[in-house]
Formats: sequence, C-alpha cells, structure tokens
Amino acid sequence: MVDTNRTIRRDGSHLDASKEVRSLLEFLYLDVKVRSPAEIQDLTDQKLVQERVDLALIPTDKLIKDIRSSIEILLSIKNDNTNTANGGHMETLMMNDDSVADRTSMSNS
Repeated sequence: MVDTNRTIRRDGSHLDASKEVRSLLEFLYLDVKVRSPAEIQDLTDQKLVQERVDLALIPTDKLIKDIRSSIEILLSIKNDNTNTANGGHMETLMMNDDSVADRTSMSNS
C-alpha cells in the first residue's frame, strides 16, 4: 500500500506531502509578494529568511488568500501597463470567490 501523505524528495528523503505543499506556498508567497522599490532595494537574504520564519505563524488559508491578493495586484499593474501601451484596449483576468478565472476583454471605445 502506498502512503499518499508522504512524498519523496529529489535527494531520496521523505517529506510529509502537506508540509511540502506548505513550504512551497511560503516560497510562492515570497515570490509574488508586492513590494515597494524601497523594500526591494533593502531586501537581503537575511530579511527573506526572517520573512519565511514569520510566515510559519500564518494559517495556511490566510497565506493562500495573501498569495491570491498579491497576484491580483500584479495582474492589475500589468493590465494598467497593457492598457497604456495598446491605446485603451485592456484584457483583464477576473477572479471570483471560487478562484475560477474568467478572461474578460474590455475596450475603451
């Protein structure tokens, strides 16, 4: 019988699948977190490690909501830039409460 709660790492060691998913969510959050130019300039490896330690205290459902929020902000920024670049035509990605993405095309006619 296969234990579906354990996964094998590349180095051959085992890791609880839920812990691995949690760890990957933490890395994803740090990758998509929206930061000001000043925050980016002051960012060090030590600060990233501390942020990762702090993330361990955040419930997983809140972490997922924060990831979603950051992605929506990044998409909004991208769409603002796209709208400016292509003369008023903008394509947006709208997220509903079920996290299903609906692609909507909007244009300024």
